[in-house]
Amino acid sequence: MKLNSPFLIILLVNFIFLSLKWIISFYESDETLITSILINTKDIQYYPLIISLSELNFNQTFLEYYNDTKIIPLPLASLVAHSIFYKLFNIYSFIILEYIFHSLLIFILFNIIKKIFDSSSIATLFCILIYIIILFLKTISNFVEPQIFNKLYDLLSENFGTRTPRPLVTGIFYFSFLYYIMFFEEKIKNKLDYNYIFKITLLLGLLANSYIFLFIHSFIFLLIFSFKIIGTKLIA
Repeated sequence: MKLNSPFLIILLVNFIFLSLKWIISFYESDETLITSILINTKDIQYYPLIISLSELNFNQTFLEYYNDTKIIPLPLASLVAHSIFYKLFNIYSFIILEYIFHSLLIFILFNIIKKIFDSSSIATLFCILIYIIILFLKTISNFVEPQIFNKLYDLLSENFGTRTPRPLVTGIFYFSFLYYIMFFEEKIKNKLDYNYIFKITLLLGLLANSYIFLFIHSFIFLLIFSFKIIGTKLIA
């Protein structure tokens, strides 16, 4: 995956898109910075975990009547970056990482589309259309009664949005896996590429620790591609 001029256009669009979201949030409401961040990044149940991890506290239950001193399993893979940045930049870390992670997410998506169509122009258009459609659905859902627009918006937001950590972080793991799985036959068919196997295994591990649904989805993809290669070799 390489940077190129078409993607720099996408990067600029992404920066403008996110900046407008935060500017509108800050200047058209009476919310404090903390409240605004909580509203815009969603999934607030993860914030206590992020703060605990930043303090290297691995056994905080946050339950009044249950205070187990054992280490509690946490989705570390999707929270560790936010924990480190929170330690360094406090509440501003959520805004900083949103710009970084969403740019990376779009970068990976751009390369997937480019690989499929062998065209940077199509990949650029596809990514820009995602922003346009999300803005359109978000706007029209505020004025039109049918829930279909809300559902379509939620569908896009769940996969390409900025909610922390899903899909902001887990989307990076998932789309990275999809990108690498596109080279599966090429890397496995004749001779095992151990560096490639390591990347696939690492991404599956990150998904398993972050979001089990996406891990299962990715693992099924891996099985399908594996059976396809096995079947091809048996026929040959």
